[in-house]
Amino acid sequence: MALITKEEADSKFNQYYPVFTSVFSQVWNGWLLNSVAHRLMDKRARAAILRNDALFFLNDEIETSGLSDIKYIKLRHQTGFLIQDKYFVRIKKGDKNFRSSNYPTQAAMDFHDPNVDLFGGLVRLELLYILSDDGVQIDKIVLTQRNGKYVAWAIDLSNYNVHEMPENNNLWGDGGDQKATQVKPAKSVVKAKRTKTREAKIENGRGD
Repeated sequence: MALITKEEADSKFNQYYPVFTSVFSQVWNGWLLNSVAHRLMDKRARAAILRNDALFFLNDEIETSGLSDIKYIKLRHQTGFLIQDKYFVRIKKGDKNFRSSNYPTQAAMDFHDPNVDLFGGLVRLELLYILSDDGVQIDKIVLTQRNGKYVAWAIDLSNYNVHEMPENNNLWGDGGDQKATQVKPAKSVVKAKRTKTREAKIENGRGD
């Protein structure tokens, strides 16, 4: 798998930015109406629902609006979208460092390793949604590529102001004792930084 530049990514995907942000607006509105939101006990349930709905709404948008050069696809254990027959984009929950949340398995590490060819040379990217600290809204939508344990680059689609995200002041199952903080807009390019991860599967390795 090849690493690409932020500039290449922006030139290839900017036509899809309004669709990406619109989809996550639908996803979050759907979550607010979901009965699970009112009785959430395990945040993994929310992550699973948000990801599923993002896949559904984006696929529906592709089919109904006739978006070109993008399609829903399943590759081995991965589901996501093939764009221009060259880029595979998967949807994940992200953190403030623009890193996706993954259980540390060999497959997870391989996805972020540019030296490992998983899907016949396809460039592997991630479309991340990042929640606010209090969990009441989606703060950012980020397109990014990893180089192993580092973030190679990231484009914050929020900076493009292509779609206004809904806000909600009610806290549902997300820990009311957390303090909400205002997050400043992120730069479109994120320098590689070292972060700590919990290794549960690979001895003396790093998993994401």
